[in-house]
Amino acid sequence: MYDVCGAVYGLVYLYECLTWTIKVWYRWLYCVQIGRAAGWRVIAVCGAVYGLVYLYERLTWTNRARERAFKRQYVDYASCKLRLIVDLTSANCSHQVQQYVVLLIRSLHTQA
Repeated sequence: MYDVCGAVYGLVYLYECLTWTIKVWYRWLYCVQIGRAAGWRVIAVCGAVYGLVYLYERLTWTNRARERAFKRQYVDYASCKLRLIVDLTSANCSHQVQQYVVLLIRSLHTQA
């Protein structure tokens, strides 16, 4: 069976990575354009700021942050799977009720 939730999460992750990469390239190109006008100091400042942000994210990605991210991902995954189970169960219940009603109507027609 095809894992719809896994595929969706994969696409969302890919989209986020691509979006982040595009933003980084856009900022870099912007810095280069400013660099042509204002000099290489601005490019150095942009690089330093980017490096500091990267360092901050790297240092804050602790085991606790990983655990929170894993729990959030697990809750999302379990919610998706539970929704699929509820949909399947309700569809089966609806089908059974429909079959019962049809049988009841047939039995009423045969008695009449």
